[in-house]
Amino acid sequence: MPELRTILLSEIDEPPLAIRLTMDDEALRDLGDSIRAIGLQQPITVIQEDGRYRIVTGHRRYIAHQRINRTEIMCLVRQPGEIQEIAAMVHENILREDVNPAE
Repeated sequence: MPELRTILLSEIDEPPLAIRLTMDDEALRDLGDSIRAIGLQQPITVIQEDGRYRIVTGHRRYIAHQRINRTEIMCLVRQPGEIQEIAAMVHENILREDVNPAE
């Protein structure tokens, strides 16, 4: 069963195979501004392994937290084998539709 908890960024490793090859600096800046203004609206998902945590979903949110000098982030912690990691990464990213400012 997943557990929701706050984890230090220094205890989290980036995914070995990120779904995005590049991240837009302006979009990351906007995300950081949003997190600073209203907080993190969706925790990242991590897998607990060998006393550390590895990002499954939420890599951009993690990077944004680093850029705004946060030291911790809210995480949904899963155990190895609990979810299909690639499926979770694709689901979170491919099914999203960009929202225009008017929406």
